[in-house]
Amino acid sequence: MKDFEEIEDVDDIKKVEDIPTRLPVLPLRDSLILPYMLFPILVGREQSVEAVEIAAKSDKFVLLIAQKDSTIEDPEKDELYKVGTVARILQVLKLPNGLLKVLVDGIAQAFVRKFYGEKGIIYAEYSPNIASPRKENALDAYVKHAGQLFREYVRSSRDIPPETIMSFENMEQADRKFYYILANLDLAVPDKIEIFSIKNLREQYEALIRILMGEINILKIELEIDNRV
Repeated sequence: MKDFEEIEDVDDIKKVEDIPTRLPVLPLRDSLILPYMLFPILVGREQSVEAVEIAAKSDKFVLLIAQKDSTIEDPEKDELYKVGTVARILQVLKLPNGLLKVLVDGIAQAFVRKFYGEKGIIYAEYSPNIASPRKENALDAYVKHAGQLFREYVRSSRDIPPETIMSFENMEQADRKFYYILANLDLAVPDKIEIFSIKNLREQYEALIRILMGEINILKIELEIDNRV
């Protein structure tokens, strides 16, 4: 692989339905990359490097899946979650220390039907979650309520920059707002995956709202403790 590779023709596949439903898996440690996220990944494990190289030489797509135990160096199929994100590789940069810096663009939520092992690489057959959310008043209410809670959460948090809200306000799609909020919550990966594993968007928002309310209450208690001290 060259030291730097800019992936060409990134717009040649415009529909999720056109993406192969069998892809090499790129296991992730302690992270969850969601649809609509543009994110750089440092890749160093031999299995992962080979998966990136295979994808870069073919259709540029990989399936990003978190591993259940981040301490495992080379996770097997049963050590991976069965929900992940189909992503497009946009750029690959080989660093002086031998690692690859891979820029990926999250495209769609994916549910694994079956894992395969082939020449040391894990592949997966998956079903993309491509159902367009129906326009309904109930969903609109959930989206609005979650947005209000998210604004309060960001204002109360010491770790999230205020500009996070500016990006959120510019979004229109309900699913994109959901993924954005989930990505910015200070939750452990397994807790995020529990919400991410839900297929129905309204049910996803229901779970998200419950989490937001709980996190806001925790932040309020922490503030009260600080004020007393």
